[in-house]
Amino acid sequence: RTLADVPVVAVVAPAGYGKTTLLRQWADHDPRPFTWLALDDLDNDPTALLTYLALAVDRIVPVDAAVFSALAAPRHAASTVVARLISALNRLTGAAVLVVDDVHVLDDRDCRDVLAQIVTRLPPGWQVALASREDLPLPVARLRAGRRIAEITAGDLAMDDVEAGDLLDAADAGLRRPAAAALNRHVEGWPAALYLAALAIAADPDLDPTAAWP
Repeated sequence: RTLADVPVVAVVAPAGYGKTTLLRQWADHDPRPFTWLALDDLDNDPTALLTYLALAVDRIVPVDAAVFSALAAPRHAASTVVARLISALNRLTGAAVLVVDDVHVLDDRDCRDVLAQIVTRLPPGWQVALASREDLPLPVARLRAGRRIAEITAGDLAMDDVEAGDLLDAADAGLRRPAAAALNRHVEGWPAALYLAALAIAADPDLDPTAAWP
């Protein structure tokens, strides 16, 4: 099984680990069409979330106008809209990837339920990639049991000593590789911390590398 064989890809790590960069690099090298939804606090509403999900899907396959009409109605059942959106997903010929970034902003229970319904009901051909700073609001244990999820964590995204040395060289930190390795161990491979430390060291070459980041 390859990554493309798993319906759900979860990328969960704190800020600064390059989750979005990883997903964009994947999209650049994967021949399948990707459609992208980056969430923010304004999407923490079931109607808004469903609307933007429908628009994202519509970039790949046409979504029935009835979906948008239902969303515009004063009263609508989220479950009905989800069912219609799943019908649109079923129209896909071939394969595609739906990326949902910054899932951690969703703290509304109904929004989390909507996302879980869509992710667990994906028809064949679709793959969803979810990026979050926190655990995803999904039935992860069930997805694991069915081998329907691939999980990428901070440990997978952390830089090794060679990668850290290359990053520090690119930032003109002027550190020898043993010092770069020591700094990398100090920040546990956190890419954002390495970059900020590199800027501090470049500004003050006499700075102790491990003191550049507390």
